[in-house]
Amino acid sequence: MRFSFFLKEGKKYLQIIFVILFCFLQFVSADILTSLDIPNSPPFLIKDIPNQSWPENQNHLNAFDLDDYFSDAESPNLSYYNSSVEDIYVFIDPLTNEVSFFPREGFTGTRNVTFYASDSIYDTLSNVVMLYVGLDFSPPNWSSPNISKQTVYQNDIITFVTNWTDDRGLGRYIFSINQGAGWENYSSTNFSGLENVSFRNIQIRAPPLNTVYWRFYAFDTSENMNLTPIQSFVVSTQQIPGGYSGGGGSSGDSGKDPSRLVDRILSKIEIQKRESENFQLSISELKVSLKQGSSKTRVLKITNTGLEEIPILISSRKINNFTIFSETNITILPGKSKEITIDFYAPERTIPGQYFGYIDVKSPKVDKSIPTVLDVQAIDLEFDLILNLSEGYSLVKPGKNIKFNISLFNIKDLKEVNASLYYAIKDYEGKVYNFSEEEIVFFYNVFLERELQVPSLTPEGNYLIYARASDEKNIAIDSVPFEVGTRFNFASFFKIGSISFLILLLAILLAILMAKHKRDKKKERLLELYIMLNRLKSLIKQNKEDEALKLFIKIKDIYREPIPKEVFDDRERLKKEIIDLYNSFTKDSKEIPRVNTSEKKEIKEPKELDEEQNKQKKDTNIQKGRTEK
Repeated sequence: MRFSFFLKEGKKYLQIIFVILFCFLQFVSADILTSLDIPNSPPFLIKDIPNQSWPENQNHLNAFDLDDYFSDAESPNLSYYNSSVEDIYVFIDPLTNEVSFFPREGFTGTRNVTFYASDSIYDTLSNVVMLYVGLDFSPPNWSSPNISKQTVYQNDIITFVTNWTDDRGLGRYIFSINQGAGWENYSSTNFSGLENVSFRNIQIRAPPLNTVYWRFYAFDTSENMNLTPIQSFVVSTQQIPGGYSGGGGSSGDSGKDPSRLVDRILSKIEIQKRESENFQLSISELKVSLKQGSSKTRVLKITNTGLEEIPILISSRKINNFTIFSETNITILPGKSKEITIDFYAPERTIPGQYFGYIDVKSPKVDKSIPTVLDVQAIDLEFDLILNLSEGYSLVKPGKNIKFNISLFNIKDLKEVNASLYYAIKDYEGKVYNFSEEEIVFFYNVFLERELQVPSLTPEGNYLIYARASDEKNIAIDSVPFEVGTRFNFASFFKIGSISFLILLLAILLAILMAKHKRDKKKERLLELYIMLNRLKSLIKQNKEDEALKLFIKIKDIYREPIPKEVFDDRERLKKEIIDLYNSFTKDSKEIPRVNTSEKKEIKEPKELDEEQNKQKKDTNIQKGRTEK
């Protein structure tokens, strides 16, 4: 009992002692300083130091700042050093911590270096930095790829532009475009400097509503290459004159005022009339069909229609890569002609399609252009396309439909072909007046008859029906010319028949002049005979027989009536011949009109002639009476 009592009392005292001791420790701990040792962390590499390159025999100064690549929270002021490098002295500025490189003269090659950051306790090393001296592995950088037009139509000439920079020097660039038949890379073009622009002018051949893709490749002087992302735009629908509903095709809204169109046409006609033409061309339009890698030759005849020798320059526009001329600078004498051969060549890498351009012929006074269309066909096709006009549609009136036939043939493996068919009315400058597009499926061949409406305001002239069938790998095209105009064109008729008309007119005028001349000669002859006969009469009255006889013989010669020899022997008969001649001529003289007395003073009035004839009859009767006696 006693033991348990003491045990209970002891627990109470121990509890009291523990409480007192705890309070004492609280007061004591408030006055004691405690310390904790935290270990120092090494410097930290923020990011890798880039590789360095610079030209041969040049120093690379202040290439980068090491403070931009190392960090240490405990030691803001770090010290730096580097590994040794053969042939290159590496200098670290102790104030700015910028690094410069000094290569040995004439050294080219590759070296590497490692940089260390120290906080006096720990060192941290960088990545291995490659040093290229006289070597370049950094490609050019591009910016701002763009095109020259916001709205692009088929056959527009578009300029593609991209800005480039390089740390060593730009070398060359290549333009690549996809207009629906796959990517085509154009020839390399050189450029230079640390900053420059790549550009290319391209004619857009993709049809309306199709997407065109393009990009540039650029190379520096070390042949490091970079390329832009693929850019794209959609070809817009060309506006055409007049509103109409196309047969099987899309309708066009009137984009121009008809009155302005008519005024423009009339002004062009007036300008053409005022131009002084001093040479003529044998060709007004040209259409040439080629295959990739093939060529064709056409002959252009130039005739000098002026009155002086003229120099002439021949060139091409928009189709320079397809044309070769036998001569480009010639002189032609007045009235002479000269023939120029034009070779059209399509390189194997040419994108199949239609190309529009001009053959320009220029003299000091006159400039003429021949619209030229090139149809370039792929050399290795799985199917072919042939286009023909329906019978009777070579001439179509404005506002009417033109019908044509499209034939498609599978020329390789007999398999189903899914193709997109596009056909359109175009002029020789590439302007689209109406078009239509559809999807077709065929196995061996297919024959289609289609039609399109010629807009009512289409100017008269020569045009083309164009057709194209394409799938993912093939594109086949063809085109045929036709004329827009009335059934009877007076201007065309006059142009064709002008020479015959002029010849006929000259023949009629010549016949009239000859008839008039013959009539005048007859009158003149009668007048001369009348004067001679009066002279003969006067000589007879004066009994000058010899002179009268000579004059009588002359008169007979004029009438082409020779006098028989026996008449000369018979004086009476000779007198009778003279009287008969006078009487016959008196009868003809009544037809002689009045003549100006200043030209023939001996001509008498008709009244005087009648009195003369009556008197002559009386003298004849008296003479006969005397003879009878």
